[in-house]
Amino acid sequence: MGSASCNCNASTLSFPGSPGMSDLMILKALIRWSRRPKRSSVVNVRNPSSELSEKLALVEFERCVCTRMGTPNDDVLRGHRLYGKGLAGYKAMAVENSTWLKELEKINSVHDAYKPESWRGLKHYILPFHDSTFECVARGFRVETFQKPLPTCSPMFVNAWFSRHP
Repeated sequence: MGSASCNCNASTLSFPGSPGMSDLMILKALIRWSRRPKRSSVVNVRNPSSELSEKLALVEFERCVCTRMGTPNDDVLRGHRLYGKGLAGYKAMAVENSTWLKELEKINSVHDAYKPESWRGLKHYILPFHDSTFECVARGFRVETFQKPLPTCSPMFVNAWFSRHP
């Protein structure tokens, strides 16, 4: 089993935008996943009981405060508000000067126990996949890679989760 870890201080490549606007930063340390070829009718269906080894990655976002999952898919990614600022499909990225993160902090600032310092160090991550895009605001992330049959990974992922979150 191969295992790798990284955090949000990973080596990055920046794409500056206009002042005050969200910029996008590609996290080079995260795994890049493969996409299906254009105009392909191939669908990869995995048998959950197959004993064939799969290359898998488990990504855990640390201290996640908010998530979004859904549109856009890769066909309409160019309609995303960060398209043209470095957003590309099939790459894990972090957003600098995120307007979404600023909006979340503003919403939470009305709480009696609001502390601005608790929002420092949070990052906006975005992972565009084939059928949907995942975004979250979190303190950091951890990546573990595996080359194992799928049935042996599910219990391992569950055990890893509960060992970190007693």
